[in-house]
Amino acid sequence: MAKPSIKPAGKAGEETYARILETAAWQIARDGIKGMRMSHVAVEAGVSNALLHYYFASRDDLISRTFDHFYETESRRFADRLAEISHPITYLRAELLMNLEDDPRNRLDYMLWGEVAREALFDEEGRAFYRAKMQVWLDDLAGQIQSAKDAQIVPATVEPDAAALRLVTALDSVGWFVLVGLVAWEDAVANVDQALLECLGTLGPPPPAGIVRR
Repeated sequence: MAKPSIKPAGKAGEETYARILETAAWQIARDGIKGMRMSHVAVEAGVSNALLHYYFASRDDLISRTFDHFYETESRRFADRLAEISHPITYLRAELLMNLEDDPRNRLDYMLWGEVAREALFDEEGRAFYRAKMQVWLDDLAGQIQSAKDAQIVPATVEPDAAALRLVTALDSVGWFVLVGLVAWEDAVANVDQALLECLGTLGPPPPAGIVRR
């Protein structure tokens, strides 16, 4: 039977656990999934190999929980900035556009997903991992769209799962390009807005000034 995963206890344990996961994220971005080594993570995070293996059942467990941690951390970061927006479509639009900002965390996000996508192209296990992690985001967006549909803000004909997929596709199609300077910010925004209009029929009221930063 595989060793169960351990969750940290206490503030110090939680801080150490988060530091390990942040270190693993940067190693994956820098060295790739195949290049990430638990021993290297331990050294860079400043913990012992024993502690690392205490928290994480395996290398695959560390990788999986690294992605979960990063998604949860970034979701909280965005939610804090979006807290004053009450209109669900304005919230969704601002959330999508935040992913295009020239921010170190966004760059790390794209590097992580790019690495997972590369693995998924050549390996069935990698494809399963990619599908599982991407489905979390798709389900989150679909839930937001369903809430707007229930509030009759978007047409009853809108299919939340299909709309979420279309929006993620629109975002990913320009995300890399805008971050490397191939596509201008205004054109990237127009691409996302066009997808919102096609999928949901509205952009919602403009977000408060300063919520979305170039």
